[in-house]
Amino acid sequence: MTAERQSNSKAQRAEIELGPLRFRISILIYASIVSLAALAVYDEPDSPLTWGTGLSLLLVVVGPVAALAIAHLFAEVAHEQLLLGRTPGWSDVRPLVALNLQFLLVGIPVIIWLPIAAALGLDANDSSLILMLFKSAALFVLGGVIAQRSSTSGVLRVVITLVYGTLGLLIVLAELAVGH
Repeated sequence: MTAERQSNSKAQRAEIELGPLRFRISILIYASIVSLAALAVYDEPDSPLTWGTGLSLLLVVVGPVAALAIAHLFAEVAHEQLLLGRTPGWSDVRPLVALNLQFLLVGIPVIIWLPIAAALGLDANDSSLILMLFKSAALFVLGGVIAQRSSTSGVLRVVITLVYGTLGLLIVLAELAVGH
């Protein structure tokens, strides 16, 4: 196997494909954990889910990860400039922009969930808790993908999956312990 094919194989193992789109697993984990932490401090005392509280819930999730995306992009463009020894052109920057936009994917479940929660009559805090549980479940799934793709088997595969998911659940439990 050539070095280029090995490199492509490693990159493919570290990504999830949905049709023509490819997402880096590490970014999905990073963004999920940051949004979990943001949701853990979200508190709208006894507020019904309205347009305003729904928007604030969306911003609580997307705001921190948007800042991360911008910070990562800025740092990666600076790194690229240093490696190239010149100002990077659009062809150098475009893949970095596409990669860092993946941080914003954590907002999609919020956009889907908010109308459902509003229709069910849930309040903002209950909606926040359900989103946290969803993101914790996503970490279990990502942990399972990582365990499977790293050629682990048996008990070790289960342990790796549980470690990733438990991280999310610990954030949820800390939020419940502090209470809203």
